[in-house]
Amino acid sequence: MRRGKPYLVFGDGRLTACKPISDRDLANYLADCLDDRSLWNRVLPIGGPGPAITPLEQGDRLFELLKQAPRVRRVPIGLLDAAIVVLSVLGTVSRRLRDKVELARIGRYYATESMLVLDPATGRYDAEATPSTGTDTLFDFYAEVIAQEASVDLGEHAVF
Repeated sequence: MRRGKPYLVFGDGRLTACKPISDRDLANYLADCLDDRSLWNRVLPIGGPGPAITPLEQGDRLFELLKQAPRVRRVPIGLLDAAIVVLSVLGTVSRRLRDKVELARIGRYYATESMLVLDPATGRYDAEATPSTGTDTLFDFYAEVIAQEASVDLGEHAVF
């Protein structure tokens, strides 16, 4: 984005939402779970601090922090579906492409499913039912990265 590239969103960028949680806040939560017996042997929903945010909101805030006009490219979900089909066929002859099809399936899941508590009664994701945990916000982290006070090394998990 610093070099003028657009921010990519799937669909309109509002299909999904999440409450991002930092590594530090998640580690603290997990450590607390070790000591608190009431948290043992349970499925525990967790989210980071603050309200749920959509990918479009994430992009808008990044542009604001970079002091740039928003440039968003919308990618149809169907493009992921087509990539999965093509890679699945090609993956029958290439181990490397089999790995890529799995990455595409994971990407499609995250592009279409919110990372919030699912209300079984309504079948909808519920931001209010998703606990907010910790103090580190995604936007504070973005500001640290932009100020070069933090860095991101995705290693083998980098897509591009």
